[in-house]
Parts: sequence; structure tokens; C-alpha cells
Amino acid sequence: MGSSLVGIGVLHFVAPKQFEAIIPDELPAKSFWVYGTGVLEVAGGVKLLRWPTRRLGFLLVGLLLLVFPANINMALRDLSVEGGPSMPKWALWARLPLQFVMIWAVLAATRESAPAELVTDG
Repeated sequence: MGSSLVGIGVLHFVAPKQFEAIIPDELPAKSFWVYGTGVLEVAGGVKLLRWPTRRLGFLLVGLLLLVFPANINMALRDLSVEGGPSMPKWALWARLPLQFVMIWAVLAATRESAPAELVTDG
């Protein structure tokens, strides 16, 4: 999950126009949202790879919920990612539940486990 977040976050800087295309028109400063969420995804992904904590999990869930309106906007307005292949309308709607799979994966990756000194071999 951490490497996925880093990869997606890096894409915000490599291809920002693709992400700007799906941000709802009602939001001003699309570049701000693209680069801001990119920074948060990279930082959260790196932290998740090195120091997963429950609090980080909740912050990342918040981030995933923050970007969800762009996915809904993409489905509602039948948008394709600028410069990318167009997706059939059913696929735009089918990908929405994947956000909740990602939320589950983040929470699973950050669940609290027993401290190492409490774990025994038998």
C-alpha cells in the first residue's frame, strides 16, 4: 500500500494535467489540489513503508476520502484522464468501490500489533 501511494503521488508531478482533468470544476486552483495531494500521498506512502502507525492510517483514510470526489466527478461527467485512454462508463462507476478497498488496505497496514518483546515462539 505504501509503494502504491508513493507511485500515485509521483504521478501527480509527472502528469498533473491528467489529475486536473478529473477535479470538479467547482473547485478553484486545480494545480494546488493536484500537487498538494501528490505531496501527501508520497509522504504518507513513505511513512507507511517505514513507520506504520494507527494515527497515520486515519490520516491516510482522510486523504483517500478527500480525493474521492474527483473519482465521483469522473464517473458522473463521463470524463477520461487527459492524454489517457477513455474508459467505458461502467468502468468509471465500477472503480469507485476500489477506493474503499484502498481504505481497508491502509487500515490493515496500520493496525496495531503486539510489541515485538511480547511475541513468543510458542
